[in-house]
Amino acid sequence: MKSASVKKVLSSLLLALMLGLFVTSVRPVSAEAATVSLTRKNFSVSYIGSSSVSFKLALPYSDIQGVVQLFENGKLVGKTTASSYATIDYAVKKNKTYFYRVRPIYQGKYIGSWSPRKAFSTVTLKLQQKYDGTRTLKVTVPKMSGVKSVTLLMSTSKTSGYKKWKTLKPGKARSCRSINGKKFATGTTYYIRAKVNLKNGTPCESAYVQNYYFYNRTY
Repeated sequence: MKSASVKKVLSSLLLALMLGLFVTSVRPVSAEAATVSLTRKNFSVSYIGSSSVSFKLALPYSDIQGVVQLFENGKLVGKTTASSYATIDYAVKKNKTYFYRVRPIYQGKYIGSWSPRKAFSTVTLKLQQKYDGTRTLKVTVPKMSGVKSVTLLMSTSKTSGYKKWKTLKPGKARSCRSINGKKFATGTTYYIRAKVNLKNGTPCESAYVQNYYFYNRTY
């Protein structure tokens, strides 16, 4: 009986300990006494418009917020605070690179350092149709400060199927007559995504996906 009672008590203590650990792991741990470190996985750009930029935050605690800063040419151009989605009213310019970062805040006080920066580019390619007996698309990469190279990817779908075509330096151009081994055709919209590679190595997204449509030439 004594052995059974001891086992029962031990089982109860073990269960209580497990429940305590479970509650601790799932409840929002108060950030009041915590130091929070954010990584690039905790935030991203969700929308880039003509007059505003929106961000999505995935913060580790439910009772904290993030202060988001947006930079252009090293200058702070926008700042806001939010828990999950943040919007900064700012009209971005084409062929620019913008950096952004987030810092955790609790009840008006910073509780961690600034996150590593991320970037997005408003690179806008120059697309020209050439007539040399074969449907040819000339793509020109604009000159951009801080850009090491631009990797061009093409697809016949806006959302999937992108294949690497060429990697060009800023200011360079290249002509293309086919996509994935198939010659360009009329009646098909071709999508081009420009992956910007920055000199400082900061991960960079492209704001736009461009497209081109070949029209029949009758003369």
